[in-house]
Formats: sequence, C-alpha cells, structure tokens
Amino acid sequence: MLLSGNPPFNGNSDLAIIEAVKRGEFEIEGGVWDEISDSAKDLVLKMLIHNPEHRIGAQEALSHPWFREALQPNDKNK
Repeated sequence: MLLSGNPPFNGNSDLAIIEAVKRGEFEIEGGVWDEISDSAKDLVLKMLIHNPEHRIGAQEALSHPWFREALQPNDKNK
C-alpha cells in the first residue's frame, strides 16, 4: 500500500478482500505496480508468501537489497 497507493489484494467488497487475503491471492503487476522497482516487488512478494514458514522474516526483510538501494545517497540532493 505504501509503495503503490493500492493494496495488492482486490475484491468487490471487504469480505471478498478478506477472503483473497486468506487464500493468499494478490496481484502486483500492471497499473500502478508498473511504476514500482523490480527489487521492491521482489520484497513484497517475499513478504506475502502465504505459508508463514516460507515467508521472509523481519531481519531478512531488512537485509533485502531494496533497503540498500533505497537508503543509498541520492545525487539529486547534491
């Protein structure tokens, strides 16, 4: 939601969205997601893995390459 302005889970009602979350059905391609870097989408995918045993943990997430990229100094600020 913070990256794209849209949640990855869709549905015609709150109940439909909750059911999509329960099933682990989401979409991060097309539309606003086209503006998101591949690295950021990779992190989102790893955080949304349905099986918690296979999902990335907090420490692993903080070590993901996207954070290193996002925290690098930006030449625009010079």
